Amino acid sequence: MSYREHQAWLALGAIALTLGPYFVWVTLAAPEGPGPRLLALGLALGGEAILLGLALFWLQRRTSAEDRVGAARARELARRATGAAFGTLMAGTILVGVVLPFDRQGWDLINPAVGAIGLAQVVQKAVALWLYRRGV
Repeated sequence: MSYREHQAWLALGAIALTLGPYFVWVTLAAPEGPGPRLLALGLALGGEAILLGLALFWLQRRTSAEDRVGAARARELARRATGAAFGTLMAGTILVGVVLPFDRQGWDLINPAVGAIGLAQVVQKAVALWLYRRGV
């Protein structure tokens, strides 16, 4: 498995371990008021950044410099994956910015916006992994 493929798996894992529990908590047991929700969102996003940073640091220490070289293939895969993620993000932006404001406000807009960003990240990493596995 290549260095970039490892990076994509680590990013998917960090998203799943942080945003997954956040959205489960928000859906099932979130208390009213902005304080606990904002704290939980901050912990989820901060936790994702820290977890991914530590994982990438570990991966970099474990991988030789020759294996980390970004080839043209890796850039092409990233470009194609980002294109798919952009479509997902735009659909989420239209939903959150155009459709939902008519009957929702506050956290009922914030959580779908965060969800759209998280889903776009998942799509980007999943498409990149799929392209790596396909041997493109």
